Amino acid sequence: MTAEKSPTRQASPIDALVGRQIRLRRNASRINLETLANAIGCSTQQLRKYETAENRISAGMLARVSRALAVHPAYFFDGYEMEPDDVSVPILTEVMQPDEEGYTSEDASHLMACAQSISDANLRQIVANLAELAETRF
Repeated sequence: MTAEKSPTRQASPIDALVGRQIRLRRNASRINLETLANAIGCSTQQLRKYETAENRISAGMLARVSRALAVHPAYFFDGYEMEPDDVSVPILTEVMQPDEEGYTSEDASHLMACAQSISDANLRQIVANLAELAETRF
């Protein structure tokens, strides 16, 4: 009796986006495949498969990649938009609606993710001070 192989799965758009973002950040940081693979504890072949979305990356491994590349994990989802016609997954909660000024809690989350990705503590404090100043003046 032989085991049947599962059918090859196509990468989802989010898998492809995350992989592209990893590759873009790695290249922008001038880090080669082998260096990043060693830093996160996987083979270069495995990292290449993550970048091409041939294999899905786990949340734990994505956290390791984000640490090595000095970005918040949310960075890898930048540009992701929910498909409005994707009925395969039901929306179980209300869609975030903007407040009277046009902001959502998603905007606040994005601002937080950006601030957390700043590795320099002094610069991070400057950004926090700027946000507080903007809150009191506007």
